[in-house]
Amino acid sequence: MVKGRGSYNEQLEKKTDLFWQQYSNGQDDKTYLEVYIEELLPSELEHIRSSYGGQRSEQGLVENLVLMVGHTVEPLLIAMCYWQPKTVAFVVNKEYGSDKGKYRFQMLTKLVEKIYKKFDYRPEIKDYQRSLENDDPPGVFDYLQRDFGNCSGLTIDITGGKKSMVAGAFLFAAYSDTQISYIDFDKYSTRYHRPYGYLCKPTLFKNPYQVFALRDWTEIKELCQKHSFSAALKLLQGIQKIMQEESYFREEDKKSSEKLKKLLELYKAWDNADYPEAKKLYQQLEMPVAEDLPTIIHKFSGNWPVEDQKLLLSKRAKEIKK
Repeated sequence: MVKGRGSYNEQLEKKTDLFWQQYSNGQDDKTYLEVYIEELLPSELEHIRSSYGGQRSEQGLVENLVLMVGHTVEPLLIAMCYWQPKTVAFVVNKEYGSDKGKYRFQMLTKLVEKIYKKFDYRPEIKDYQRSLENDDPPGVFDYLQRDFGNCSGLTIDITGGKKSMVAGAFLFAAYSDTQISYIDFDKYSTRYHRPYGYLCKPTLFKNPYQVFALRDWTEIKELCQKHSFSAALKLLQGIQKIMQEESYFREEDKKSSEKLKKLLELYKAWDNADYPEAKKLYQQLEMPVAEDLPTIIHKFSGNWPVEDQKLLLSKRAKEIKK
């Protein structure tokens, strides 16, 4: 099986090299890409789908796809055909060598029609509005925010963009909780300055703010400062669920969150005037705690007359008077 796979890969590599040799020089971009869609893209997609997923398994994961358009277009066509979103938007620069960004957009729109004839798939293309005035991070962020800030189900593909465009796209994604996609590849031709399409891997990357719950950590801190320990604990439990589902977190991160959970449970009991429970949790702590841990825990954690105990437990700590 491995031998057969290796032999098939060699065939695809030779086919790709021969295609580049025949068509990459002396052809305008549109003509070259039309031939690419007809002769090479079908083999690439077949290999990618057999390697990373079934024929239709990835449909529905990407609803509205925004493609950052650079000089190399093939990976963008792979992404579009692989994810098969309902709508596609092309973000183009002002210029691509001697070509204007609007011409680049028009070329891509015509290529979509070519894809429809070949694969019977036609996404809705967002109309051209304007090219990027500035492709630095602030300029890209502003463009995306103005054009796509209110769009739901959005995914931004950063494969084709230059580094400054990628940075701006990431800033927007973090700000708007937007999913990121990109095309990874295992082999690159230094001669033709292109990745081997059959070895490309379409990948989705969740928003880092969601994956690492960055906003939630900030909110937990603010809730603790307001003595809203119950709400902070509930938020932390949500983060811990993410930690169990994602592979980005280390074991020491998970252990640290568990220690924080125990401390918040202690403060929650204290804030609710349940001092016996607070002392019990305090004694179970396996870490140093702040010196200003409420001493009321110790003073009120003994055995009380039943009626006094009921009265005390019915009040919050701030309601108890000397």
